[in-house]
Amino acid sequence: RLAAMAAIMIVTMLLLPLLGMVWTSMAVFVATAFLMRTRHPLTAMACAILVPLVLYAFFAHVAGVAIPQGEFVRLP
Repeated sequence: RLAAMAAIMIVTMLLLPLLGMVWTSMAVFVATAFLMRTRHPLTAMACAILVPLVLYAFFAHVAGVAIPQGEFVRLP
């Protein structure tokens, strides 16, 4: 598990510039949840999708804070 978590962290560093913070956070949350063998996979998937999107919507549109976007995928 320790080596897998280290691999997830390295992949996170590589994906951040390409996909941006929101999409990378979604992927990392799912990977970490299934690495730790969550008992609630549907809840983990819902949280992996909803939490980053809600945080992005709040910070980008309400608070006016720029969230790093990727080269390939951009959010409105």
